[in-house]
Amino acid sequence: MTRLPTATKAVFRYRRPEPWCWAAVVEAACDDTYTSWYVDQAVLQAGPAVSAHADLIAETLGRGSVHPDNVLALALALAGMGDVRALPALWRLAEDNRLPSLRGAGFARAHLWTLRDTHQSRRFYTKAGFTESGATRTCDFGDGRPLTQVEYERTSPGQS
Repeated sequence: MTRLPTATKAVFRYRRPEPWCWAAVVEAACDDTYTSWYVDQAVLQAGPAVSAHADLIAETLGRGSVHPDNVLALALALAGMGDVRALPALWRLAEDNRLPSLRGAGFARAHLWTLRDTHQSRRFYTKAGFTESGATRTCDFGDGRPLTQVEYERTSPGQS
């Protein structure tokens, strides 16, 4: 973990650091003995930059072998990539009432895309206060069979 401080600084400073920086940050976040606000924030802002590490994140969440403070950041990073393997971890967090409010997390609005035909996830997002925006898009996840996604959005109370 000696390269972790350098990697974390590079993520915050450059936003598009070298690939080894993302690897160091994701490995630290997946470590069950390590937690850091900076690592969590780096993983959250990564978006598709950590997609090469999606399998490691999903495997770590599936095993439950991650520091409890890192579960939310990893699950949200995976969900942000459109990876449905994040859903079980997000459901557990919701059941434990550990999902932060938008305003508490510093956001006025949030939006997400989910597959049109995944009724369980759509019910989950509705229960969490999201509403369908009416927007749709088609995504091909590499198997040549495009799937329709629908957009959900949520505005923090007191915001327009």
